[in-house]
Amino acid sequence: MEVLRAAAKIVESIELTTENYTVAWNLLIKRYDDPRAIKKKHIQCLFTMSRVERESSIAIRELVDYTLKHLRILKSMDLPTDSWNELIIHMMEAKLDTVTLRAWEQNGNPVDGSLENLIDFLQTRCQILERIEARSKQKDVTKGNDSDKHYSKPRNQAKPTQSDKSSTLATTTNAGKCYLCQGGHFLYHCDKFLAMPVDERLKEMQRLKLCINCLRNDHFIKTC
Repeated sequence: MEVLRAAAKIVESIELTTENYTVAWNLLIKRYDDPRAIKKKHIQCLFTMSRVERESSIAIRELVDYTLKHLRILKSMDLPTDSWNELIIHMMEAKLDTVTLRAWEQNGNPVDGSLENLIDFLQTRCQILERIEARSKQKDVTKGNDSDKHYSKPRNQAKPTQSDKSSTLATTTNAGKCYLCQGGHFLYHCDKFLAMPVDERLKEMQRLKLCINCLRNDHFIKTC
């Protein structure tokens, strides 16, 4: 978001007209079209990936997704990421919790361990943990329902109206919706968007009629 605010400052003094769009566009490209800086930023992200403090499907999946996202972007920028396997494996192992790391060393780590093997192992482990966590939650729900039997249900509880349901549905549907790929995430987390050169990102923002400051579609930068 800091980058978006900085971009907004660059063009805020330019009147938003058709004639001035090219001027604003060129200013933004001149400021941000720096492939070397972009590469360094994504490499830095790989070295600062978050640690999995305890065994958790969410934390492990976030580690996998985070790592693969930055590797994909760097590969799209013609960096030889396929030759970084040993380095990435070491970095990911250093971020795993003790239980998961022990399981990887005992069962999932072949002699010629590859990054693909590690990713497959972690994704399979996430699926197992998700099933276990789901069962645990179900037990908690069942236990809670048994406790609720000791209490009477509240009377005169207002039923949700059709408008309430529609509002809730709209909010749920729009939350985390990517305008570019329609995925369940915001645009500034979209791998496809992040992999684009700066000039293409700006074109997409113009095509999608988004505010270049906050990447939303319900206003423009002038009223952001």
